[in-house]
Amino acid sequence: MDHLKSAVELFVRTKAKLDPRHEYGICVLQETSTWFLSFTSNVELFVEKLRTLSVKGDFKKFEMASLFDAIAAKRVLPDVTDRSGSIPYVVRMLFIYGRSAVIPNEGRLQNQTHPVIAHPAFYYDALYLHEKPSDTNNPQAVYDFITSFEPDEQLQKFSFFFECSSNVARLYKNMAALLAHARQRKHQTLHASGLDYLSKPSL
Repeated sequence: MDHLKSAVELFVRTKAKLDPRHEYGICVLQETSTWFLSFTSNVELFVEKLRTLSVKGDFKKFEMASLFDAIAAKRVLPDVTDRSGSIPYVVRMLFIYGRSAVIPNEGRLQNQTHPVIAHPAFYYDALYLHEKPSDTNNPQAVYDFITSFEPDEQLQKFSFFFECSSNVARLYKNMAALLAHARQRKHQTLHASGLDYLSKPSL
């Protein structure tokens, strides 16, 4: 957890140096998702809240739809209904999941695309931190579920998916790759060529 918080802090501080207008928020995952910190450009406030996070509870399920519902409730996605088709800014969700024995469920989605995912200004990336497979852990099934929410590539909305077990260096390398702006990066296989990353790799 300490390495993860350090990697996220470095990510946010770097993004803020690139553009101080960036805003960041935190949702915590229990059986559903709840807001812990609303969107803010105050990096020090974000870091302060980040450092207080800890693993609490032993949750046996997680409803993925609640995470997209949380984004929708903030009403932060821009209106792109005008004829120009321009997108003034994007909202990117970095889904960091660390449960090896709990495969998330779709909840009320039931194989339907959530309106947030379909929004042209929304981008979905994921970093999966997992333990090794065992009688109780099924990280491959969890990873397959996480990557099943990739947007339609016809919209040129490319998601980045990474996984990491116990390799701290790989954790930081993954976070560095995620620094790329969502609308300025290529498909993951092209962007990360030479880094031994594959698009939606198997564990």
